[in-house]
Formats: sequence, structure tokens, C-alpha cells
Amino acid sequence: MQHNDIQNITTGRLWLAKWYGYVQTQQQAQREMAHLNQRLRQKTLLGQRRFVLLVARMVLRFWCGEAIEGDFRELSTQARGLRRKQALLYLVYGQLLMSRRIEGATEALAEGFRQASPLLDPWDYWRVEKRHQLLKSLPLFDQPRPASDLHELLTEARVAQQFQKKPTSFPDKGLDITS
Repeated sequence: MQHNDIQNITTGRLWLAKWYGYVQTQQQAQREMAHLNQRLRQKTLLGQRRFVLLVARMVLRFWCGEAIEGDFRELSTQARGLRRKQALLYLVYGQLLMSRRIEGATEALAEGFRQASPLLDPWDYWRVEKRHQLLKSLPLFDQPRPASDLHELLTEARVAQQFQKKPTSFPDKGLDITS
């Protein structure tokens, strides 16, 4: 996650069309976690809403190498019935999984987009739709792969789409390409 993105999410500013799965080093995430924990304590003492900050903590825990499934389940329970919160949670969770090409990413992104669709302006709707369509081309794995930023993922997805297309103009000359 880029520094401005973590500042936005930790101050409660969020945009459903943004990509929050930017790669961070463990050291960067740990530094940001200290700041975030301070903000969470302040919000708790003041009795203020903390959901967005808890999503940010899930992001940072992911980049610290910690398991986030429990965070996701807990936040999902808190967001039940609240479309914007559900959309944010599923989109962010899907983006994190996608950044490491982990199975379940496509489903989380699809659910996040389904929740976010009525809340997005037309430009953001098509931007997110196109991004997700491209990312569906990527193979996902049960074990995490090295982290990739959005640009790398989209480039790989475009290449994968090219390989998935059936040749239409290539003349069939009886050439066996299976061996």
C-alpha cells in the first residue's frame, strides 16, 4: 500500500474504486501499524467508529505476514447489513489475496464489486469492472506467490488473456502443436 493510501484509510477516508493491495515490506507495515494502533486507541477512548481503521489493520497484518482470516470474519460480522462497509471489506480482502495470487481472490473481489456497484459513479464502476475482468484471467494458487503490485498483476492478466484466446486467423495446416 502506498503511504498516501494508508494515510487515507487510517484517517477514515476511503474510496471503493481504489486499489488497496499495494505491496508493502514487513518493515513498512510494522511502522504504519504503530501509528494505526495509536489512532485505534484514540477512537476507542472517544467512542468513535473504528471499522475503517480495523480494515487498515487487517491490511497491515497481511503485509506483516500474519493470518487475516479471523480479522476478515470478525469484520464481516460487524459489516453485516451495511453495504458500504461490506463492499470495502470484500474489495480490500480480495485485493490482498490477489496481490499474492491466493485462491478466493476472484470470489472476494466479485462480492465486493456486487456490493459496491450501486455506490460507484459510472466512471469508477467501469474502471473497477474492467480491472476485475482482467484479473479473472490470472491463475490463483492455494499457496501464496511472491507479492505483485496492481500494474504487474494487470500486465500478467493481459498476457494470460492472450494465451487464453483461441487463434482465429491462424491457418490450420495439420500442424501438431501438442508435442
